[in-house]
Amino acid sequence: MWSTLLIGLIGGVLILVFYGGAIFSAYDSKTKWQEFNSLRSFSNLRDLTTALQMYSNEYDGKLPPVQNSLQLRNILNVGWLRDREAWTLPGTAEMYIPNASLSFRTFESLPEKTIFFVEPRPFYNSQRKASLKSGRVKSISDDELRKIMPSAFSNN
Repeated sequence: MWSTLLIGLIGGVLILVFYGGAIFSAYDSKTKWQEFNSLRSFSNLRDLTTALQMYSNEYDGKLPPVQNSLQLRNILNVGWLRDREAWTLPGTAEMYIPNASLSFRTFESLPEKTIFFVEPRPFYNSQRKASLKSGRVKSISDDELRKIMPSAFSNN
């Protein structure tokens, strides 16, 4: 009787350890995936902003026409950014949103805190990442973004 109870108790503990480990492993895996995508998004935004700066260097400081993501991708993929995956939010097919108000403006005339690109939707921690002229990438809430770049909320 005691041996049956002991075997049952040990079996129950092993089941809890096994399934509990699987649950924690799945959670840990999801967290790592989110962190990886967050880092990849950070890198993509910096690459896109660098490509715009390189374009402006070749065109007397002027930025290209910025109507939508697809048009801008077609311009910048010619010689400044060859990684097509850099245009999309990791794990999705959604393209980053360019700041349409930058069309034909000069790079140097813009303040350092000017937003160049923003994630198409809140991605992590209910905020979007946005790339700035300075080369920095910062997190921004939708409320703050709506004040600075209303075009981020129209269809792009």
